[in-house]
Amino acid sequence: MKGIFEGVQAMNEPGGSSVIRDYFATQKGQELKKWIDDNLKANAQNENAMRILKEAIQAAANDPLMTPEVKELADMIVFLIEDREPFKYDFDAVLKPVIKIAKAEGRDIGGKTRAENDKRTAYLNEIEEEAISRATEFRRHGYQAEFVREMLNKYPNLKDEKAILKRLGKLKKSNSIEKLNIK
Repeated sequence: MKGIFEGVQAMNEPGGSSVIRDYFATQKGQELKKWIDDNLKANAQNENAMRILKEAIQAAANDPLMTPEVKELADMIVFLIEDREPFKYDFDAVLKPVIKIAKAEGRDIGGKTRAENDKRTAYLNEIEEEAISRATEFRRHGYQAEFVREMLNKYPNLKDEKAILKRLGKLKKSNSIEKLNIK
């Protein structure tokens, strides 16, 4: 922040950019300069307050009576203070990154849980086991198409062959089923 403030001051000094110096000589330029100065001073005061808070938390964390669990919590709070959104000093600015991560993890866990409980996923897992049990048959020309038709008949809730073919592709890639022998 200090660099911006010094840069604005340097532009107003002799030898600075004449276009910028001329702009800051206008009424609007003076208003902008005052706004920048006020915000930089307010920001400096907030930054100083955040530094004091961080140092106090670090001093408390280094107290010999501090337990490892509470020290870890203090270290996390210091990290959140350091990693907050710039120019913001409220609760949201400090915790927004944590909330964002928690929401993403919640969606991820929810999606995985739904997939695990989905009948279609269960059918595909059974198809995968069946394919592995017949692994050597996949060497025979035309067997994959035969297998897919059989599985679609066995599991009518699967609408098309794409998911089955995708699973078979993964099994071939991992060498869990054999690839077609072409001579």
